[in-house]
Amino acid sequence: MKMKKQTKVMVYGVEGIGANKTEARSDAENRLTALVQAPEPTVEVFRGQAILIYRTLHGWNTSFLTDETGRILPHQNQSVSMWAEPDLGKIQAAVRVHLGQICWSLAEPDDDAFANEAFPYAFPGSLGERSKDDLKKWMRWQRTYQAAIAAGLCDNEAREVADGFRRLPRDRNSTAA
Repeated sequence: MKMKKQTKVMVYGVEGIGANKTEARSDAENRLTALVQAPEPTVEVFRGQAILIYRTLHGWNTSFLTDETGRILPHQNQSVSMWAEPDLGKIQAAVRVHLGQICWSLAEPDDDAFANEAFPYAFPGSLGERSKDDLKKWMRWQRTYQAAIAAGLCDNEAREVADGFRRLPRDRNSTAA
């Protein structure tokens, strides 16, 4: 199937893209409106890790403010763009999940308590609970994977166990599914 050519226009220095000039202009105007109406940048912090969330002409971006030791980083040119998502709440929830993944370890005694600590405030609708559940699933996967590795399985077999495609063998010498 042949891709239709996209039209690009500039409105006050902001590029818009669309099927025609009218749609491209509308896209540029929407980007300008979103930028002008965007809230102030915000910082999400968890256990010494900090991520800045800010709006650009293209959408929401995130950037680490601290390293894995909690040390403040100099200005970083690297950032993650979340262009397609207009909702700041969804970006904040995704950042909270990411912070949880960074800060979690197998030594964590209580995954439920950890997930509650990672999400200290309410999100609109069921967004917070869904994101918290995503973090809990990720932690379960990590624990299952590590248990499979400890049982002597290779990386691919351990991933199959963690993904639920294979059972962890009862006997260490047996790797049959």
